[in-house]
Amino acid sequence: MLKLIMFLIVFVSSLSRSSANFLEQNPGNLNVEIQSQNFEDDYEWLHKYQYDLTYASKKFQNFHVVTSEAGLKFLSKRFKINQVSLKENFLMMAPDGDYQSPDDVNQWANELAKLYPEFVHLESIGKSLEGRDLWAIRISDDQDANPNEPSVIFNALHHAREVMTVEVIMDIATWILENHTNNDQAEKWLKSLQIYLIPMVNPDGSNKVWTGNSMWRKNVRDGHGVDINRNYPYKWNTCNGSSSSTYAQDYRGPSAASEPETQVMMAFIKKAKPSFSISFHSYGEMVIYPFGCRDNRTPPEMGVEKMGKEMAATIGYSPGTSWELLYDVDGGDIDWLFAEAGVIPFVIEVSPRTDGFQPSFAKRDPLVTKVRSAWQYLLGRFDRAGINVSSSKSGRLEILKKQNVRWKTVYSVSTNEQLKFYPLESGNYKIKFRALSSDTESKNVVETFQIKDNTTVKYHF
Repeated sequence: MLKLIMFLIVFVSSLSRSSANFLEQNPGNLNVEIQSQNFEDDYEWLHKYQYDLTYASKKFQNFHVVTSEAGLKFLSKRFKINQVSLKENFLMMAPDGDYQSPDDVNQWANELAKLYPEFVHLESIGKSLEGRDLWAIRISDDQDANPNEPSVIFNALHHAREVMTVEVIMDIATWILENHTNNDQAEKWLKSLQIYLIPMVNPDGSNKVWTGNSMWRKNVRDGHGVDINRNYPYKWNTCNGSSSSTYAQDYRGPSAASEPETQVMMAFIKKAKPSFSISFHSYGEMVIYPFGCRDNRTPPEMGVEKMGKEMAATIGYSPGTSWELLYDVDGGDIDWLFAEAGVIPFVIEVSPRTDGFQPSFAKRDPLVTKVRSAWQYLLGRFDRAGINVSSSKSGRLEILKKQNVRWKTVYSVSTNEQLKFYPLESGNYKIKFRALSSDTESKNVVETFQIKDNTTVKYHF
């Protein structure tokens, strides 16, 4: 009897492994919408069998997957199938030709720099796995990066198939540059901020989308690829928010920050030291803020969730953490940005769920026009309540808010010569700074200040 039980365990286990291996290596050309009865359990099941999960919604209790006929048959044993659609030559068909390939982005960036040489400053911030440039476009009236102005970063295309996100980045650039002479806000942002745009974090994956597989998501590591947005080091591989399977769409990589694209982004963030960041993804119409692992949240005193909800309201999107709206995510960029780089970051998932990753290009202009309100909200946040802090030496900064008779820490971060903006709510505050130096001037500097309405104060240490 014991031998029979052991045989059955091994047999069932082998069936599970073979099903998973078959499904992960045969993605197919069917778009399938499935209805969930138990969202958490169903997500775990889909993740276990390495389905290409393209969309998930706790609100609607459903999932979208791309799979094969065999995968559909396997799904139907567990789920109610809402809809199945076939895209002819799905894996070989490129997106609408008006979207941007890596070569198109290179050409556009260089032409923009020639058209606006006084405001557009183009820099290759590093190379992809296959040696393509990752471009950063700095929009500012300063010829060189100005450490006395706060910075913000907008990036797109961590995931190669999300082609609409590049269009959003392009629209940010063109709108500011074309309107700075007739729009007071555009002029102010151009003159008071360092705005960095990274239109394509994953150019190798994008090239694969255009030349071989329109649904490719990851970079191109060893043929199977690594999900760059599961490869950042903070909480990497900690909450079942990524996969160890090389064929999975959310494969996290062999180690934290193993990929050159991840390393380039981290190095650039540390150099630019932005106050805010938006990573554009698609699809689902959501504004997502840290953290990605279940039951983890940013401190309420920092107002990150409040900002995310206000931003979402400007465009009618759903706000929340990824674990509230979708599923657990570990190794994502916004968690690393917040926890280790001191940035207030957001993800915006553009496009409605009915459009998918690569809608007709005819939907481009209405979408980027709608999304403007979100990134403009974030740029406008520099003009609202907060504090600008800079220092002539590297040091440790702490900002505390008075709550009744106690002082509660709001920010505790490292700082240096780059001016940085910290958003605050109305109230009484204390700021502490200690230079990282052994000289006699390294004692604590303590100042008190008050924030009212949209007051912005400035300190230099």
